[in-house]
Amino acid sequence: IWSEGLVAPPLTFIPWSTAAKAMRARKRITNELEHFIENERTFLTANEEKPTLLAKLVSARDEDGDLLSTQEIVDNVLTLIFAGSDTTASAASSLWMAISQKPELKQRLKEGNEEIIGAFVSSILEAYPPAPFSMRLSKDDLQIGDYNIPSGWLVIYGFAGTLLSKQSGDGGLADVTASLKSPASSLAFGAGPRMCPGRYLAALELQSLCKKILTMEWKLEEDQNLDQRYTPGFFPVGELEISMNPSP
Repeated sequence: IWSEGLVAPPLTFIPWSTAAKAMRARKRITNELEHFIENERTFLTANEEKPTLLAKLVSARDEDGDLLSTQEIVDNVLTLIFAGSDTTASAASSLWMAISQKPELKQRLKEGNEEIIGAFVSSILEAYPPAPFSMRLSKDDLQIGDYNIPSGWLVIYGFAGTLLSKQSGDGGLADVTASLKSPASSLAFGAGPRMCPGRYLAALELQSLCKKILTMEWKLEEDQNLDQRYTPGFFPVGELEISMNPSP
């Protein structure tokens, strides 16, 4: 519920709107997280820091040497929940769909090596971007083309539109060997100093999933609506139903 609000119109003043439901869900999540954060702070005060992600966030300091506020910790946790699961699941769904719809591609991948599979994952990330946009806060006045962006403005750039517009008729997967670049370098992971820190793990997960799919017997259920939309991940409208054949 919360993640769906990321791409919903900001109609929070309408109680039954997606945005309003998302904000209420966020509040419930925040209330639960605050209890865990306070517990971690108690351990930190007693010099009993635990080797957990939340403990690391509680003990982390910003560039001025100050501990993170509760709100900053909550924001980081929510970002990791979305970025670490929803986007990877989106890319995995697109990968599975592409293989299921192109038998010749499946055979080609089976005969290929690690580089070929890596190139295929890169193609998936660019043909079906798992996230529609990213945001940056401008620190200085900027001019991009004919547009002036004042300092302090929140800039939202929709790279998914750029990537989707580059697709060919077959989804951009005609020649997975055209570019043997690493999946972790894909624009889907952002760019610059704020590039996704989990990009290598996500790329490894997708490559591992691809290799596993190629060794399994399965098929997509019939009569599915495979049209994709952002929710905010890029998923089939009717989800993705797969029948797995038992191993012989």
